[in-house]
Amino acid sequence: MNLIQQQSASYIGKLVQAKALAEGSPAHATLHALLATGGAVASNQNISASAIGGAKSSLLTNLFKTDSDATQQEQEAKLNLLAGLVTGIAVAVGQDPIEWQALYCRTHGTKHPPSDPPTLNQAILWIAKLGGYLARKHDLPPGPTVLWRGFMALHEATKMFQIMRQSD
Repeated sequence: MNLIQQQSASYIGKLVQAKALAEGSPAHATLHALLATGGAVASNQNISASAIGGAKSSLLTNLFKTDSDATQQEQEAKLNLLAGLVTGIAVAVGQDPIEWQALYCRTHGTKHPPSDPPTLNQAILWIAKLGGYLARKHDLPPGPTVLWRGFMALHEATKMFQIMRQSD
């Protein structure tokens, strides 16, 4: 299945290069979501999480691009959309115990998570710290790049947490 997914992703990339598909467009995100869903079915994984993951990478790639022609209002709308996405993802962390437990253990350097999930603000701060945010007294709130890096680190930490939990 991995080979088929790699070939399919390569084909999607070729469609983007040929300008037959706009990167970050809804169609682009949908193709990546369908591709991820197929992989999830084949490997007996969570289908909805895979679809969301496949789509979000495509959409977030488009959001992180800097557009020098964008107006101040368009840039602000983009940041508001990103903030909404981050909030939604952070809320989702609270819904899947394995993710928030992995987040807690990774940021606190422990094997034993608490019984209660973190607050939304705490989860966002921990994700930002995974992405390199220092959280000093006079620092601005974490930006999209730091949060994206944090989500990537959380993904890896969650996978490792699952592996370690299987051996217990």
